[in-house]
Amino acid sequence: MKTLKSHVLQVSLVLTGVLALGFMDKSLVSLAIYSVAILLGAMIIAWAAEASEVVISQGLALAIVAWLQVFPEFMIEATIAWSKDVPNMLANFTGANRILTGVGWPLVFFVTMFFHHKKTGKFIKEIQLENEHSAEIVFFMVATIYSIWIYMQGKLTIFDAFVMISIYVTYLYFVSKLPHLSRKKSEKMVMGIPKKIISLKKQYIKPVILVCFLIGGFLIYFTADRFYNEALALATTLGVSQFLFIQWVAPFLSEFPEKTSAFYWASKVTQAPMALMNLISSKLTQWTMLMAMIPIVYSISVGHIAFIPLTTEVTNTTSTTGMELLLTIGSSLYASVFLLKLRFMWFEAASLFLLWLVQFIWVDSREIITWLYFILAACELIVFRKEIHKAFSGFKTIFHSHVKTIPSSS
Repeated sequence: MKTLKSHVLQVSLVLTGVLALGFMDKSLVSLAIYSVAILLGAMIIAWAAEASEVVISQGLALAIVAWLQVFPEFMIEATIAWSKDVPNMLANFTGANRILTGVGWPLVFFVTMFFHHKKTGKFIKEIQLENEHSAEIVFFMVATIYSIWIYMQGKLTIFDAFVMISIYVTYLYFVSKLPHLSRKKSEKMVMGIPKKIISLKKQYIKPVILVCFLIGGFLIYFTADRFYNEALALATTLGVSQFLFIQWVAPFLSEFPEKTSAFYWASKVTQAPMALMNLISSKLTQWTMLMAMIPIVYSISVGHIAFIPLTTEVTNTTSTTGMELLLTIGSSLYASVFLLKLRFMWFEAASLFLLWLVQFIWVDSREIITWLYFILAACELIVFRKEIHKAFSGFKTIFHSHVKTIPSSS
C-alpha cells in the first residue's frame, strides 16, 4: 500500500506540472512534457485495464476494457477532428492501426520465439489460436472489407460511421455470449502496478481501478489539445510533414504502455495466444470505433452533417489521405486473411514488420507497399486455401453453441 501511495504522489506531481505548463509560452520543453503526460495517462489507463481484466470475468466486460485501453488514441483523434483539421484527420487513425499490426503483432511473435528458444533451445514457427478467437478475426475481416467501400467512394461519411459502430456493437453482443474461460487473466499473469492494485483489500480494488481510469483520462483530456498544437508547430519548424509527425508520434505514445503487458504475456510462451488476441481486439476497436468517431466529431464541430474527403494531399510527400487509408486497408486485409487459418506464422510476423519498416523509412515507397500487401493476401488465400475455412468454421460453431437462442419446446 505504501508503494502504491508513492506512485500516486509521483503522478500528482507530474499532473501539477502539466497544468502549470498550460500558462507558459510554447516551447520544445512544453511539447516534451505534454508527450510525457500523454504517455503517463496512457500508462495509468493500461494499469487499470490490466487489473480490470483479472477482476472482471464476463466477455462483454472484457471487450469494454479493450475499448478503454485504446481511449488515448480516441482522445487525440477527437482533438484533431474537433479542430476541423481535415488534412491531418486520418493521421492518428492510420498510424495507430499500422503500428499495431506492423510492430505490435510481430513483436508478440518474436518475444514468444525468443523465450521459447531460451527455455527449450528450439524456435517456434507459429502461434496457434483457439476456435473462440474466430469472433475477433471474422468481425475484423468484415470491418476491413467494408473499409474498401469507404476508399472506393472517396470519402468517410456519417453513414459509414454508423455501419462501423453496428459492426462493433454486433461484435460486443457476440462476445458477451461467450464463456471466455481461455481469455480470463489470472493473477499470475499480472505484474508491476496492476499486481499491486489487485493485491489490495477486496473493497479497495474496484475504487482504485476507477480512480486510475479517471486520472489517466483527465491527464489525456487536458493535454491532448496542447500536445496536438505543439506537435504541429514543431513539425513546421523542422520542415517535416505534419501528417507524418502526428501519424507516428501520437500513436506510439498512446499505445506503448498497453503493449508492454502483451509482450510480458508473450514472454510466458503459453500465454502468447492471449497476448496476440489482446492486440487483435484493440485493432478491431480502432478499425471500427476510432474510424466511426472521426466524421461524427467533425460534424458536431462544424455544426452540420459533413464528410471527410480522401483526396487531401499529405504535405512533403507524394501521398494522399486516400492512399494512406488504402495502405492501412492493405495491411489489415493481409493480417485478417492469414489469421483465417487460426495460425500466426513466423514469416507473416517478419513480413508485417519489414513492410512497416520500409514504409516508415521511405515514405515514397508506400504505393508499392500497398500493392505488396494485397499480393501477399492473395498468396495466403491460394497457398493456405485448405485452411482458411477454420476461422469461419470456428465462428459457426461458437455461434450455434453460445450465441444462437434455441426456443424451448412446449
